[in-house]
Amino acid sequence: KTNSLRSAINDLINIIIDRFIDKKNYSCLHRFAENWELLPNEVWAGHNAECSWVICEAAKTINDAALIKKTEDLAVKMMNQVIETASDKERGGYFNAIDGSKPLEDVKSWWPQAEVVLGLLNVFTITGEEKYKKLALEQSQYISETFITGKGEWFTEIDKTGAPVK
Repeated sequence: KTNSLRSAINDLINIIIDRFIDKKNYSCLHRFAENWELLPNEVWAGHNAECSWVICEAAKTINDAALIKKTEDLAVKMMNQVIETASDKERGGYFNAIDGSKPLEDVKSWWPQAEVVLGLLNVFTITGEEKYKKLALEQSQYISETFITGKGEWFTEIDKTGAPVK
């Protein structure tokens, strides 16, 4: 709770916003050369969902009203992009690695599914819009039906048919 720590957190949030989030597509950028030149990147919906709520929590931690507003606005845009580009409209859940709106992989991993729930609940809290709560509940149901084993553990991945990858 020191001023120097608040300042450091503020600086880190702004570095993330300024350097690591594409303002055109509202996606996290992952690869740079040493001089910050952008290298080829794919979209990772799990990282986008995770980043959307983490930056909001960090801004709340330092109680910076302007930064809270900035991160919340960005979180809504990032999660709308995740919903639009990564949701599997046929089978449920969310793809992680995507190119535009097309998945780059045939499997779905467990952790992006959970991050999407957190991102959706965060955006519901920000906006109060029921559609985000509904999507979060649907995603939680999808996880329960698809990723949870009979013993309460999680499958690491499922294939395009929804079967666990062993």
